[in-house]
Amino acid sequence: MQPTPDGRHVLDLSAHEQHRLAAVVAATPDLDPGRVLADEAEAHRMLYSGLDAGQLATYRMLVAAGVLDA
Repeated sequence: MQPTPDGRHVLDLSAHEQHRLAAVVAATPDLDPGRVLADEAEAHRMLYSGLDAGQLATYRMLVAAGVLDA
């Protein structure tokens, strides 16, 4: 922990997160991040395809409000 100028203490978890991520990558040698992202994009496309007019309007409203990614 490191004190801040106002006397509070801050715990920096970035080193722990790097260690955790390295462990995940080491435990999953067949992980293909590019494929994962492509699969997520395809799932997103499929999820929001075929919407009727009302559903599409709601989807667009949620995207405009920042609730959903386009």
